[in-house]
Amino acid sequence: MSCGATERPSVGCDSQPCAPTTCRLSWEMAYFERIGADMSIRSCSVRISKIAFTFAVLGMSSVVSGGGFEQIETLPNSCKASSYGPGDYDRTFAVGSQTRSYLVHVPKSYQPCKPMPVVLNFHGGAGNAYSQIELTGMSDTADSSGFIAVYPQGSGRMKKRFLTFNAGSCCGFARDKDIDDVEYVDRLLKDLEKLFCIDRKRVYATGHSNGAMMSYRLACELPDQIAAIAAVAGPIGIDTCDPDRPVPILHFHGTADKCAPFKGGAGKSKDAGHFRSVDSTISEWLKIDGCESKPEISYETGNVVCTTYGGCKGGAEVTLCTIKGGGHAWPGGRKYPAKFICGGELSSEISANDFMWTFFEQHPMGGRDGSVQRGAGGRVEPKSEDKRPEN
Repeated sequence: MSCGATERPSVGCDSQPCAPTTCRLSWEMAYFERIGADMSIRSCSVRISKIAFTFAVLGMSSVVSGGGFEQIETLPNSCKASSYGPGDYDRTFAVGSQTRSYLVHVPKSYQPCKPMPVVLNFHGGAGNAYSQIELTGMSDTADSSGFIAVYPQGSGRMKKRFLTFNAGSCCGFARDKDIDDVEYVDRLLKDLEKLFCIDRKRVYATGHSNGAMMSYRLACELPDQIAAIAAVAGPIGIDTCDPDRPVPILHFHGTADKCAPFKGGAGKSKDAGHFRSVDSTISEWLKIDGCESKPEISYETGNVVCTTYGGCKGGAEVTLCTIKGGGHAWPGGRKYPAKFICGGELSSEISANDFMWTFFEQHPMGGRDGSVQRGAGGRVEPKSEDKRPEN
């Protein structure tokens, strides 16, 4: 079958999808290929509409005009029957009385006969899915590492601007209206698995600020579907957390963050409420996961120190990456639009995308072959020259 303007190429197990005829999400900006790799530039011959940014304290709000996303109108009976293959998609569906949506980036390596991992990437408060794509560059990592990147859309008074998730103590509209975003994610995953063949044992959550807090809520309240999480610049935001299984936790936080302070307390936004400290968040998860081993420096370079707590139940582990002087930013990200308000710096000494994917690969649901093999596979280890001397 040829790739015509109105024809969809077959993506069955015995066929190859046609080459894309348009550019999708080529933002023409630098990003990290891997930790320690050189910066590179991606470009495309097809022009993409200019992105207008209106950033708020906890996130970045943007609207993409056009954007190259294909609308998914019809839900197939199963992923094997789906005609949707590699590309960028916009999906709207019903959650109770609400109309919700999400964006999806499916890498070229996707094949329906090989279930693929999923990373849910939640935007910050006052942001949206488009801004999270631009902020994190996660779609490029999905292409190079082989996973489906999903960008959930929060809710708000406007359809695509100034959106939030109900992460408990934060934030804005979603919190104030008591939106059930856990149910939204549950329904999203059920919707997604009919469109694309996904590995249900390798579904992970990450997010920035309010999105990080939402990831923590999912670890607490949807642990049967979320294998592990990576939180960036946002602490846990609920008072009660009692998952029925240990959940591996990775957390990135800058010490100079004024919007979600490392030591907790009120941030720059009055509407965001009171933040728990990073230490309080990590301490709670050490108890939840039953971690007994002494902390180890698992990665160290420049102003970045990652401390890992092992000996946890079920092979889980908890890792905190502290960025000295870091702000309310995505480490290794493309931009830091809230620097003027939130302070600190955008670190280029670690790629949150690459580091978290290595962490995720080590922590599928139930571990590799039923048990987590710590220190094997893709575990990020410090370079010998970066290791601290033992006391």
